[in-house]
Amino acid sequence: MVNLTIRDCGISGWGGQGIDMVGCHDSLVSGCRFVGKPNFTATAGVQTKGGCSDIMIEKCHFIQAGERPMNIGGSTDWRLFRPASAKFEARRIAVRDNTIEGSSCAAAFVGVDGAEFIGNTILYPEKRIFRVLQETTAEDFLYHAGSVPRIIVITPPKSPPHWRRWSAPACVPGR
Repeated sequence: MVNLTIRDCGISGWGGQGIDMVGCHDSLVSGCRFVGKPNFTATAGVQTKGGCSDIMIEKCHFIQAGERPMNIGGSTDWRLFRPASAKFEARRIAVRDNTIEGSSCAAAFVGVDGAEFIGNTILYPEKRIFRVLQETTAEDFLYHAGSVPRIIVITPPKSPPHWRRWSAPACVPGR
């Protein structure tokens, strides 16, 4: 999927992800409202994974929108990656001017190659603000991590034989 726009939508009570983008490119989620409800199994409001690139998530409001209201990256079955040759779950993802209320953490960055998190308001996170994770451990899968504050949890890799840590400046939209 290329050039997808989801704008000014309200999503309340869902299972899994409110918007699950797999292999999407040059797309926008803007002005949407995600409200989690008791007895629903929401894990994320928006998830970008499976080789997604150049996605903007802006001006949205997340209220108790799952364990990870914004799950930037993920753990995708390799058969679903678009393009199939992608060495990242998500690349060049921009998260700007959103409000995130409640949930376990505001955002998780999972197997991401370049992301921005700018101008967002985070209210009442239950456990942590961010999670930076490496869940995919396939050979030659790229993991990018720079210096991060102590409030961010970075899990250790699962010891794949060709795991790399790349700390060059990210190439993200708007830079």
